[in-house]
Amino acid sequence: MKWIDRLWRRAALRLQKELYNIYYVHGPRERLTMGKNNRLANTLFNTRSGTIRIGDDVIVGHNVSVLTGAHDYEQPAGLRRTLEDAGRDIVIEDGVWIASNVTIIGPVRIGAEAVVSAGSVVTRDVEARSIVAGVPAKTIRTLQINSGLAA
Repeated sequence: MKWIDRLWRRAALRLQKELYNIYYVHGPRERLTMGKNNRLANTLFNTRSGTIRIGDDVIVGHNVSVLTGAHDYEQPAGLRRTLEDAGRDIVIEDGVWIASNVTIIGPVRIGAEAVVSAGSVVTRDVEARSIVAGVPAKTIRTLQINSGLAA
């Protein structure tokens, strides 16, 4: 390996911690709760109309939107306001993997160890240990998680 390759590799490893966990919260920050050991990449959290709770060991790909926002659409344009306490809460349980370009629209619960495929739009609850895909997201498979421990 050339010295320049080693230098780039070393720089990338140091920057990795800085490049993960980049996110923006639109709304009250206290409505967002995050567990430990999560990896987020360019994620938008909208907490205007509900709370967002994220468990431990969650991986979120690039350009993911987690939206609780709701507006009073029956009002005329210019008078539409955010419904602050609409109860559009979102729960993402432990070990979930959310691929890139996913949109999650509350109220929903994504069960533990679930996988949300790239480009999906989640509008309903996702069962634990399932893979969902599509617009709207639908279950395409159930996972058999291997704990990696010998019997």
